[in-house]
Amino acid sequence: TPWLQGDQFDAVMNYQFRDQVFDFFVNDKTNVDQIDWGLEGLRNRHPESVNYAMFNVLGSHDTARMLTMAKNDINKVKMMALFQMTYVGAPVIYYGDEIGLQGEMDPGCRAAMPWDPAQHNQDLKAYYKRLIQLRNQYPALRRGGFRSVMRHNDNRTFAYVREDQRNKLVVAFNNHTRPQDIAVDAARVNLPDGTLRDLLTNRTFQ
Repeated sequence: TPWLQGDQFDAVMNYQFRDQVFDFFVNDKTNVDQIDWGLEGLRNRHPESVNYAMFNVLGSHDTARMLTMAKNDINKVKMMALFQMTYVGAPVIYYGDEIGLQGEMDPGCRAAMPWDPAQHNQDLKAYYKRLIQLRNQYPALRRGGFRSVMRHNDNRTFAYVREDQRNKLVVAFNNHTRPQDIAVDAARVNLPDGTLRDLLTNRTFQ
């Protein structure tokens, strides 16, 4: 915090964000309330301009690889990537995480990038590309407001809204081992006509 008063750094590597994400999605150390409150606490520490510039890392040269941390669970990696790309701050992808590169702590986390496409997880790479496309397409994901609209600790489901004057995006997570319906109060989202479009599948529904 002393470095982020406007006279030194614009932002820092947000390892505290990383800890919150891994503790909820991978380590099962926290429930939905705790990740929401924890992230709110981090946002309240700094001016809004700093929060939007924070260097939101999930992998780096000093940490084990995302897929390794997630015990090879691609769905966990996808959820964390979705969270990173739709949360407040600047998402930073450590090279190779987008293709499923694995590795423990140093030197494993600093392995050379495999350039052969045959060694890439093409499904994961396409998912990352889609998330980046959506973040570029909707300014609300970059500069919009953030508010949680649903938390359910027992079901480990969580939803929030990113919004600006033009768009309102609902991001919902099922961090449970079973498929679940996720109920979100439409009044809290305040949709003009009650219609939602799934930006990952392009399906529309009420």
